[in-house]
Amino acid sequence: MYSAILFYFYNMLHRRKPFKLFLFTIFLWCFSQHIFAQEISQSLNSSASQHWQFYCTTNSTIGKAGEKFPAKVPGTIHLDLLDNKLIPDPFYADNEKRLQWIDTLDWVYETTFDVDSNLFKQNNIELQFDGLDTYGDVYLNDELIARSENMFCGFASDQAVKENLREKNNALKIVFHSTQKEAKNRADCFRKKVKMELPEMERVFVRKAQYQFGWDFAPRFLGCGIWRSVRLFSRCAFDDCFTNPYLEIKTKRIANDTAFMSLTGEVHGYIPEEKNKVYFKVYQDGKKVASGIDSLKDIYGQRQKYFGIDFNIIHPNLWWCNGEGKPIFNKFIVAISFDGKNYTNHEISVAIKTSEFVHQKDSIGESFYFKLNGKPIFIKGANWVPADVFLPRVSHEKYRTLLTAAKDAGMNMLRVWGGGIYEDEYFYDLCDSLGIMVWQDWMYACAPYPFNMNDENENRNIGMGYIDCIATKGIYSFWNERVPVLSNLMLHPCVTLWCGNNEIEEGWNNWGWKEQLYKSDSVKVELLKNNMDEVFNANWGDNYIPSSPKFGWGHKESLSDGDSHYWGVWWGMEPYEMYKKRVPRFASEYGMQSLPCLETIRKFAADSSLRINSVALRNHQKHPTGFENLDGYLKYYGFKVNGGLVKGRKVISEYGKGNPDEMDSTWSAKNYHNPSIKEFEDYINATQQLQADALKTAITAHMQAQPRCMGTIIWQLNDCWPGASWSLIDYYGNKKKAYYEVQKLFAEKK
Repeated sequence: MYSAILFYFYNMLHRRKPFKLFLFTIFLWCFSQHIFAQEISQSLNSSASQHWQFYCTTNSTIGKAGEKFPAKVPGTIHLDLLDNKLIPDPFYADNEKRLQWIDTLDWVYETTFDVDSNLFKQNNIELQFDGLDTYGDVYLNDELIARSENMFCGFASDQAVKENLREKNNALKIVFHSTQKEAKNRADCFRKKVKMELPEMERVFVRKAQYQFGWDFAPRFLGCGIWRSVRLFSRCAFDDCFTNPYLEIKTKRIANDTAFMSLTGEVHGYIPEEKNKVYFKVYQDGKKVASGIDSLKDIYGQRQKYFGIDFNIIHPNLWWCNGEGKPIFNKFIVAISFDGKNYTNHEISVAIKTSEFVHQKDSIGESFYFKLNGKPIFIKGANWVPADVFLPRVSHEKYRTLLTAAKDAGMNMLRVWGGGIYEDEYFYDLCDSLGIMVWQDWMYACAPYPFNMNDENENRNIGMGYIDCIATKGIYSFWNERVPVLSNLMLHPCVTLWCGNNEIEEGWNNWGWKEQLYKSDSVKVELLKNNMDEVFNANWGDNYIPSSPKFGWGHKESLSDGDSHYWGVWWGMEPYEMYKKRVPRFASEYGMQSLPCLETIRKFAADSSLRINSVALRNHQKHPTGFENLDGYLKYYGFKVNGGLVKGRKVISEYGKGNPDEMDSTWSAKNYHNPSIKEFEDYINATQQLQADALKTAITAHMQAQPRCMGTIIWQLNDCWPGASWSLIDYYGNKKKAYYEVQKLFAEKK
């Protein structure tokens, strides 16, 4: 894996500008830290023997500054406050609004620990954080040893760890600074330096899950905390570097029922030049399929080398996506001999497959489809959003429940949406085993992110990487984020497409950003996406698109070129029959909202609040005109319901014109009767039936349009909290009517 990444950046270096040399050096160093044969590790997560505490640095509603409470790691501040009964349920009624004070304060997490005696003897000891959210200063025995400013970047700190570490009674402390305040400070700094406003001015300066700032399906809870695991470890090389090498087997191509494979290996340790031959044999199902000899070649100096061989597999067992076959993994045994010594056999699990993203000009416009093992695949799937706003609550069980539901619905792809997170490794492991392909967005969404990697002229090019009054060094945050993401995900067979961002291209061309940001010839704000394109187009062009969608849904090209987010239905208030007329080459976002079931709503609303004009329901409807839109659609399609209806928007009869009537300015709660629970449940069922009918219309149109249209990805599969949304499965795992309709449609062979 590491050699593949290294060669990728090596090629980039030779194709691109010399200023990236220092980045390449950084990458080599990062990867060299991982190529060791043995690791001694000690978890510092919460356990029966490892206790954490948290406290606020100032007086607050929970008590005096410094008053300590038990904490969980991994965890977040909101969950710890909730566990200690210091706040009410953040999801109940409108508690979200009452708990925003949490994000304005600084919080401290601390623990004490002894070091395992065997670990303490090692010369090199590192402190590994898989995720700090977001601005955290790390102190070991009162010495500042590291700083975090990117939620997505795990990091290992060895600076001053060994010299400040004691075998007994160590103190570890992380001081988390308010993300809200940090975001405001950075925005103010940008505003002062550039004298310009950016859309979504607050969140674009923060490398953090964007949906946590609030979205049309998500509440606003910024939070902080040690949201992924923490540990101490030491990497120690064996005397015999071949005892545990890194080995990788990849599929180069498949033709004539033959898989053309490559084996590469990496070793770390001193190897004399006169002993540079390695002998190896490859076995599958007890049968030798390859053998060879290769010279060791340098990767990074004499202590890191690689070797490899090509071989073929006749009649291979291929990895197929859901609905096309089984996601088979092949077991290989690699036996290595070096310097006259036979080493332990190494088992490798390999998915033999090829995937190809096809986007070519044709008589219609530009195609957008996928080939798996040479076969065009019609994509049936949904968009995936984080399964909780408080991420440590997403258990392996919840991942398995949701992903199994996706498989059972006949889905063969999920799009990991760019406003969320790079998911836990377990998510991708499950997708591998279930045959669910993954479209992976980079975590940038619906905003112009300022960034400049080559600031030659202060007056012309201003971006986050340049502004010295912003603590974040944009260039490091941008690149370091990619190292762990690429190294963790690029070998998963499920990962099929990389996408630069969600809707930034559309926003630039259609939402007024271009006019706003280029209104002055004296200042240019360079967008982050441009730098991402430079890297990915040059190297992974066949598996990468710069942005999704290529064109906004108001442009005719959105139906003929590339993928489409068609929101004429819902946002444009068009009747859902428009799905039949607006069939794109690939539908990567579309949907209809609905309410979750009564059981779910009762978890955040009392019976007296079971009406859509109640405080609780209004707070769990994050779309600005969500209930008004639903009301308009229900009336238009003749649903006879009383419970929860409001007077307001209605769909006009002429297709494609949108702009419904304005909401009645005389509206007030007293104008409407409180519905009975039965009436309210009728309303819920009506919204879910509306959603099912709309998706049926869209999916049928997309599937019948093959091969012009080669994919349909619904917005959205799941929820991050209980509320009105476009999901097929609500926060608590209850399936809506639309789920079963989708399941029936995706089961059909068309």
